[in-house]
Amino acid sequence: MIKVNTKNLVTMVLFWVLIVGVVLISGCGRGKSSQQEQAKEESVSETGEPSMQPGEKQNDAGSGSDVSGDLASPYRIEAGTEYSGALDEDDDGDAYTVNYNSGDVVCIKVIPGKGVDIAVMCAEFTANDGVKGEEENLCVGSDIDRKDIKRVDILIGTVSGTGNYTLEVTKTSQNDGNSGGDAGTEDENVIKLEPGTYSDCHLGYGDQSDNYKVSLEPGQTATVKVIPAGNFDISLWEWESDSECNSGLKGEEETIVSKSERNATESYRFSVNTVAESREPGTYKIEVSVK
Repeated sequence: MIKVNTKNLVTMVLFWVLIVGVVLISGCGRGKSSQQEQAKEESVSETGEPSMQPGEKQNDAGSGSDVSGDLASPYRIEAGTEYSGALDEDDDGDAYTVNYNSGDVVCIKVIPGKGVDIAVMCAEFTANDGVKGEEENLCVGSDIDRKDIKRVDILIGTVSGTGNYTLEVTKTSQNDGNSGGDAGTEDENVIKLEPGTYSDCHLGYGDQSDNYKVSLEPGQTATVKVIPAGNFDISLWEWESDSECNSGLKGEEETIVSKSERNATESYRFSVNTVAESREPGTYKIEVSVK
């Protein structure tokens, strides 16, 4: 017979109910107007509001207290700084916020203490590997690539166990195709490439596809080689033939060659995509040649 720890079960249920609600209000989410974002920005807690009961000793992110789990009023932290926090039996989670620049890749790393299983939520993505004491990593990209969003909100909650954790957030500007931004899916942010090599392009959570184009003259062909870094699986989609190239192997390069049946100058368009079973963030290099 399996025994269930009622208190942990209730805590876990409350945390996941909170996650569902957060998707509708998070600053990472979609559909928020500039006016709503401005009103939400005003609710950020810049200093820790004392919420501790006598005898409690929490000091989440140096706030001097327990940080609230309410994403309507998260606690401000800075990217690139390591913070410590704690979750106890009466703690419904800790909510933080980080300033955001449109196009940034925001990566969150949380390391729980021994015997603590935590989950990290941002936008519509949640990281939890189900192992106590195991660190959780979550990166989000172009799903929040909007001018009216100025911050990223993060929720940390306990799934089982109680104890301390460390938190660090890093921000990196995207540079897909040496563009200084994200090669998105809309026509206005499809990146034009010249023959050459382009390194440190990014894909991952919230950034599942990068679109590019190469200008070709009649009779010319383009060869596109995409090389993922490390254990990263990507696919190439050719718009011209509506076909996909994917070897099915992580870390394996993918290559496509365009056809030469053209009567006028036009652009050859292709996409680099994450594979559904491998959505972890990663980088890749593009090599383009034209003959």
